[in-house]
Amino acid sequence: LLQEAFMSTATKRASILAAAEDRGYVGRMISPSTGKARVTNNTLATISLPYGTPLVAPNRLNYVLHESIQLDPGESQIVKVAQLEEKVLATTITTEQKWLELLLTKEMTKAASQVDVYVTQPNRPMEQWEKRYQFRRADGEARVYTEFYKPTEQLGVRFGNGLSGKMPPAGSVITLNVWCTVGDSTLIEGQKMTLDSLNSELVAGVAIVTTTSIVGGAAGEST
Repeated sequence: LLQEAFMSTATKRASILAAAEDRGYVGRMISPSTGKARVTNNTLATISLPYGTPLVAPNRLNYVLHESIQLDPGESQIVKVAQLEEKVLATTITTEQKWLELLLTKEMTKAASQVDVYVTQPNRPMEQWEKRYQFRRADGEARVYTEFYKPTEQLGVRFGNGLSGKMPPAGSVITLNVWCTVGDSTLIEGQKMTLDSLNSELVAGVAIVTTTSIVGGAAGEST
């Protein structure tokens, strides 16, 4: 009862976040603006553009293709575009440990819309692990992790203890793909975009024009 009374009257953000962490609660993250664009292949070869392909826009914000596409010469497709930028963090684990935690910086946490977690175990290919709330229904071999939010206003990922969730073995490389956004932003219909690529021929040969406004982003959950 005392704990519940404290939560209902708490006013300090750090106190509220500390109680939220005890419950495994992670507030709604910042969300990106999304919309549609027409992509046209003006080259003489078939091209494949994966999910997350970065784009350059006139408003100088970072955008990506929000789905993968394959285009034959002269073909066009309308695809989803999101105001996101992928940032990749890689950490090598030297010692196997229970409840291993990795934290994002405060600045990256504010911009993080989604975090994808990949683990490359020694002599094995990279695997994407599954987010699981408080390791529910996870045994010692389950390739899962949980997200948490610290009173320091940092988002983190936590791995298991060998009983509830697998511990990444020593020598593993943990890769966090953090999808960052500015939240509420606008790019109107009819704007030309280009691929953000070092291949100048590909950039010149692919035409991208927004067919809807790219809007709808929102700030993360407040205290």
